[in-house]
Amino acid sequence: MQFGEKLKTWVVKEFGTVTKGADAFGMAQGDLSKIIIGKRKPGLNFFITIAKYKPPFNWFFSPEEGYSSSPDDASAFMNYLTKQLKDKQSRIAELESIVQKQNSDLKVFDKITKYFQKK
Repeated sequence: MQFGEKLKTWVVKEFGTVTKGADAFGMAQGDLSKIIIGKRKPGLNFFITIAKYKPPFNWFFSPEEGYSSSPDDASAFMNYLTKQLKDKQSRIAELESIVQKQNSDLKVFDKITKYFQKK
């Protein structure tokens, strides 16, 4: 069962219908449906919004088929998001380092070019 199917199962169980779930989340039913069928990726704001309703985040992202809920789900999901954030920050630092090196290389190239243009 994919994320969208699990999301729909939880929304229908908690709210009765996808439309009622979308209303509770303050979003259009069509937007929630697009997330459910995979035509739209949920953003961080979506997860923050649904977190108020204590969804089973662990189940959403696990290979388990059956729906279950536990108080540890929100904590586990926050740990997951924290790890993702740290990974992204690390990648950004790597990219910044690459850009700085390329800028440095470009300055050297500019100096070499100016030197040969003078001759």
